[in-house]
Amino acid sequence: MSTAISDREYIVRYVESGSDVTSGSLLDWVDDYAGTAIWSNEIIQPHDEMAQLEAIAEAGDERAFLMAQKAMDWERRPPEDFFQAIQLALSVGAYLVARRLSFQGAERYPQHSELQKYARVLAPPKVTRSNLPPDPTLKTNHAWLKTHGDAFRGQWVALRDGQLLGMATSLQALVEQVGEAKDILFTKVF
Repeated sequence: MSTAISDREYIVRYVESGSDVTSGSLLDWVDDYAGTAIWSNEIIQPHDEMAQLEAIAEAGDERAFLMAQKAMDWERRPPEDFFQAIQLALSVGAYLVARRLSFQGAERYPQHSELQKYARVLAPPKVTRSNLPPDPTLKTNHAWLKTHGDAFRGQWVALRDGQLLGMATSLQALVEQVGEAKDILFTKVF
């Protein structure tokens, strides 16, 4: 199936190691890329693009993956394509692409639970600030470790407000000895 298309819409094929992979338009091509670009009048169908994106990911070529997904028209893709492309991007190490596709897919398909989940998981980390007062036990525990640390080197110790609650050779043994409590510091002394 061939229709008249402009030079801008021509598809570039990248030939490397005998493989022929669609990787974007010449306008997206990086000048220093050590490959061979071949002009083609073929129009790649959406299902072919996903198959080629999968082949690129399986080959582990992150750079080709970045170019191929960039050349794709994501405005007309079903949610399954977004989901698959996110998984492929993660597998090839293109984490920022996975993040972008997850946001784009979640925005286009708000009822698709998996895309919503990816958008939450891949979202940039948020730093939250609390105006809680500093914990005074941190200073007292630190002071105890500075003063007595040499005598307990290599041991696990449990401290509460600068007081030694117990010591053991393993964390498990120490927890069994003193129990688990929120306000106890368990640490190995080095």
